[in-house]
Formats: sequence, C-alpha cells, structure tokens
Amino acid sequence: GIGEYTRFPLFARLSYKPVPEVTVAFYGGLSLYNRLRVEDRHGDELYESGQDVAPLIGGSISGKF
Repeated sequence: GIGEYTRFPLFARLSYKPVPEVTVAFYGGLSLYNRLRVEDRHGDELYESGQDVAPLIGGSISGKF
C-alpha cells in the first residue's frame, strides 16, 4: 500500500547576535491540518485519520571562524 502524511507547518524564528561572529536562534510554531491516509495498491482508501495540532520547537547556534 501507499501512505501519505500531509500537514501545514507554521513557525516563527527569533534570533540574537551576542557578538558579530555568533548567532543564536529559537524556533517555535504549530503543525496544522495533520492528516494520514493509507491506500492499497489499487488506490482504494484503507485508512484515514486526522491528528491534533502539534507544537514545533527548535533552536540553533552558528558561528564564523
């Protein structure tokens, strides 16, 4: 069968440069309209499910040498 997961991610980034060579960034957002669909090899739907809104978080630190 074939599985397909669709979603619409919405996020924002907040970054800070404590010194010109270093950047610190924080990410936050939501994954909206989450849907999982499974079909058999003939394209007939076997299963479909919608999931709740999911939070997204992350961060990064980058620098120049």
